[in-house]
Amino acid sequence: MMTPMIEQRIMAMKHTFKLLPLLFVAACMGETTPATTQTAAPDTNLPTLAPINTPPMEEEALLPDPTRLTGLNPAEIQALLGAPTLVRRDANVQMMLFENGNCVFEVVFFEPTPSEHFKAAATNARTTNGTDMDQSKCLADLLPMGQWLDTGK
Repeated sequence: MMTPMIEQRIMAMKHTFKLLPLLFVAACMGETTPATTQTAAPDTNLPTLAPINTPPMEEEALLPDPTRLTGLNPAEIQALLGAPTLVRRDANVQMMLFENGNCVFEVVFFEPTPSEHFKAAATNARTTNGTDMDQSKCLADLLPMGQWLDTGK
């Protein structure tokens, strides 16, 4: 049998052990005060630079113009665009396709009379799934560096 004094000490130890985990958590957390950082004041003695006023570059100005192809013969077209991926000829009409993974550019030639040469009369551009697209953007996609192979725009 325990004496009342021993029972009191056991009870006090039980209460202490119950609070012990809370004391550990509190000790680990420590005092949390936000860290203060000091930043240097901006130097007001620096010279102010004026903004550069350059006009925005227009994307269309950099794109090749498909109307340049109108009136050219097949050899001249190939000199500008490279080898076609498909050539088809039906009577007095010839068609050339120039393709890459993004678009298909089509040039349609007509031969007014058998004694005259084929001349580019129409162009068309579409995505590889057949949706019409901007001809200049397709040409830029097909041409090396987005520009004609010769010095023209």
